[in-house]
Amino acid sequence: MVESQSRIATLYLGQETSGFETLDLLVRFELYKGLLVGVALLNIFDKTYYEHLNFSYSNSDIFSGIIYESGKIFTTYIKYKLDF
Repeated sequence: MVESQSRIATLYLGQETSGFETLDLLVRFELYKGLLVGVALLNIFDKTYYEHLNFSYSNSDIFSGIIYESGKIFTTYIKYKLDF
């Protein structure tokens, strides 16, 4: 959950941004001691949003330079912790 942002930097042509909520789901299993395997579904409801001040400064203007965050993402991982 991110609250709306109304404090802007007029020097950088800042704009107010609305708040947003996303929901992620992560499941992981420890197969052996120190070996984790996981899957995650990020931004489950495929919400379109962008973070405040996250826009391109080079070769674009404020209206075309907004960088939107990724939509729904499915990811997997394997993590191993070495104990010395």
